[in-house]
Amino acid sequence: MKTHVQIPGNSTLREKVAEFLRCEISSNRLDPGKRLTEKSLSKYLGVSRTPIREAFYNLEAEGFLTIKPRQGVRVAEFDTDDIVNYYEIRKVLEGYAARQAAAQITAEEINLLKRLNRRYLRMSKDGRRQSMALVRAHDSFHIHVVKFSNNPRMLDIYNNLGQRCLRYRFMAASKIDVEEIGRDHTMIIEALRRGNADAAEKAVHINAERGLRALLKTFPYQIDNAVGFND
Repeated sequence: MKTHVQIPGNSTLREKVAEFLRCEISSNRLDPGKRLTEKSLSKYLGVSRTPIREAFYNLEAEGFLTIKPRQGVRVAEFDTDDIVNYYEIRKVLEGYAARQAAAQITAEEINLLKRLNRRYLRMSKDGRRQSMALVRAHDSFHIHVVKFSNNPRMLDIYNNLGQRCLRYRFMAASKIDVEEIGRDHTMIIEALRRGNADAAEKAVHINAERGLRALLKTFPYQIDNAVGFND
């Protein structure tokens, strides 16, 4: 194992450390329940303990880590009930957003959704079937559906839930039929284009349920530990 890695980007050290750990956890390179320490991460990443400590608290709030007295910092365990609850909340939230968007979406916004869906499908065929980039491309489509409801507070809540579900959606990526997801997106776009709120909400629900079913197929899930962050 390397004793020092570079964390690219122009963000703060705290943000860089947090993003590094998000990717390691979401990419299944860290086992659920694995203990992380400031000391080992400081040596591995070549940064001081302060941004690592701050990143830990951020990731706890996002559901990636758990921090408990006398137990330290650990990668959060999988909880199937929590996963189902998160998906149900996001489904309802995005369905409501789609209803609102259907009443006001513009032709330019429809065209943007089409481009985002084409990008997602294109990336899936470029050898990035199981990459965080593909997950984020998929998320970008849905984030814009919510954004076009013109409710910034709802968008904030949706983004927060999405961040908490990131590791799970990465797991689901290998089980999802990308072409089916692309067709779901097309149904959403068409319903929004027609201004049909009922159809837009239904299409969003179908898409969300498909993603949840794919994710639940991954349980019980065993992952290899490829990175050692213990003392």
